[in-house]
Amino acid sequence: MASSSKKVVTTRLLRPRKQRNIDSRVPEPEKRGVNTSGLAVLPDELLLEILSYLPSLPALSESHSPNDATAYVQQRDFFLALSISCQHLRRFFRPYVWRRLEVTSGMRIGETVLRPRGGKKGEVAYATELIRLLEIVTIRDPSLAEFVQYVFFVF
Repeated sequence: MASSSKKVVTTRLLRPRKQRNIDSRVPEPEKRGVNTSGLAVLPDELLLEILSYLPSLPALSESHSPNDATAYVQQRDFFLALSISCQHLRRFFRPYVWRRLEVTSGMRIGETVLRPRGGKKGEVAYATELIRLLEIVTIRDPSLAEFVQYVFFVF
């Protein structure tokens, strides 16, 4: 007898995949935990100690140089970046962002660099920036006004 070889194909039934819990992949804001690591968990005393190592800004005077303006803007941007990183750091660094309202020559505002005595157009740029800062702390967010210690305007 000749053996015939037939291929027998069997199909096995696959179990249905487990449904993934979509909520477990992307936590909703109310499900997120409190930041429990990094800079945000340090006590205020240690954050103050860290701040003490930052270079101090030059004293406010009429002989303000463009380098002083650059240092002010860099330090303000540094505090701003930290203050928007988390709620605890916002509470701590926000006063440092708004402590000084400064408009001086050498400051970069968008694409423009304020120049000393730039004529009528330059005066308008200075005034516009000062009004913008004052509007922020008085109209847009009056809670910032309590942090302002200095308003410095030299052109």
